[in-house]
Amino acid sequence: MKIKVSNVNTPNWKEVTVKSRIPEELEKLSEIARNIWWAWNFEATELFRDLDPELWKECGQNPVLLLERMSYEKLEALAKDKVILRRMNDVYTKFRDYLDVKPDENPMPAPAAFPGAVDAPVFIGEGEAQYLTTEVGGCFTGNYIGLYASKGEALFTEFSYQGGRS
Repeated sequence: MKIKVSNVNTPNWKEVTVKSRIPEELEKLSEIARNIWWAWNFEATELFRDLDPELWKECGQNPVLLLERMSYEKLEALAKDKVILRRMNDVYTKFRDYLDVKPDENPMPAPAAFPGAVDAPVFIGEGEAQYLTTEVGGCFTGNYIGLYASKGEALFTEFSYQGGRS
């Protein structure tokens, strides 16, 4: 005797990812989180950390992931927190000031920082680097150059890349 097997009662599990919607009052956080600027701004980093210190650690200090994993109830509560909103607005103002800087229309001429370098390019050095950014979600691999002054002030007004090694 053959018995027909039916899989009708077998569960068919599927993974579902639910993304939180950020309340309108906190949209500035989302904009800041998607620009690498937050990583070198202490106030922005502290702001994200203070939203939920435990989740901040769990997310590897990734603000985009932090905002995505935060519960909607928590986001709603933060949207009503006047201290958080004030801090967010202060950080956002600095963020926009940074992004909105217009290039100087009358740049100063480059100083002769290296003997004989007034009109001739000077080779300082090179090295290999890899740079991963959440800002573009891509990877840069190439040459880098480090410019610094050990005393006084240094002004670098121009940089040009002329190809490199393969």
